[in-house]
Amino acid sequence: NVRLDVSLRDNLTIIRFLTDDPEEEDDYHVTTGAQEVKMRLTADYVFNDSFSIQLFFDRKVNTPFVKTTYDTAETSFGFNLMLTL
Repeated sequence: NVRLDVSLRDNLTIIRFLTDDPEEEDDYHVTTGAQEVKMRLTADYVFNDSFSIQLFFDRKVNTPFVKTTYDTAETSFGFNLMLTL
């Protein structure tokens, strides 16, 4: 079995300004937030009824909307051996 999960999320916090001019487009200011992309890949293989293996790869990337913060990325990978007695 092979499975791929991908998610995209925008977390955004803004401050709105009250203006009298309805044509003014920039009536808000972004204070914090980031675009988050997650990817998780897993592959399972069953050798027999009592022994199986799972390989996994996870990746999470945050791209902030505010210029004063840095992009971050997290990666993990590995395998699980499962023995059923």
